[in-house]
Amino acid sequence: MAIRNGGYAKSSGEFTRSMTGASAPVFNAGDEVIGSVGVAWDKSEMGQVDFDRIALSVKRAGREISARMRDRSMGKVLRPRAVG
Repeated sequence: MAIRNGGYAKSSGEFTRSMTGASAPVFNAGDEVIGSVGVAWDKSEMGQVDFDRIALSVKRAGREISARMRDRSMGKVLRPRAVG
């Protein structure tokens, strides 16, 4: 599912083969993506995971963090930058 359509991304084995995760974008006051928030778990635990609930939770977290970033920016737009 595309992030733009669903509001989150699912990953599976992208960094570590045994890990799966879900993440959602964090936006600045200019509606640019400046980061993400997510969770990850071992694929062996997938049967114990309610993925729909996790997706909903990371989307809510992304929205909340974005709202707080906008509220605290006081008109200043934090620019996206690559780190690493």
